[in-house]
Amino acid sequence: MNTQKGEESKRVIFQRATQEKDLGVTFDERLTFEQDILEKVKRAIQAMGLIRRSFSYLDIQSFRWLFKAMVRPHLEYAQSVCSRFRKDIVTIEGFQRRATKMLPGLKKLSYKEKLKKLDLPTLVYRPIQGDKTEVYKILNGRYGRDVEIAAAHK
Repeated sequence: MNTQKGEESKRVIFQRATQEKDLGVTFDERLTFEQDILEKVKRAIQAMGLIRRSFSYLDIQSFRWLFKAMVRPHLEYAQSVCSRFRKDIVTIEGFQRRATKMLPGLKKLSYKEKLKKLDLPTLVYRPIQGDKTEVYKILNGRYGRDVEIAAAHK
């Protein structure tokens, strides 16, 4: 192989990547998004830790407001990415289960009873609830004419 000194120094060796981050989403070579889901759950854990350290006492109403504003968005995003993998849904729902144990008055209740007291749906139910809301809006003309026409032509 005839190469000059200048050409040899310009060679680039590519390494195989097992995961890639693009536009804030981490995905692996099998497109399972496991690392991205773990990052989102980790952010939810950090937000829950911030809440725990910032408040010496939380009543149900305050917990619900803080949880919905600071923690739940991370969990819902992670769930929207992993909706097809049962194992990841269990991980995400498990974090919400642990977070509800934080309230002293609810410790003895079951998870479903805690969610009922907190007026929070399970993470599995949230996308269904959103879909129902959108269908209702479309069927009852809550959107502009453009949306109705686009929905009718699909």
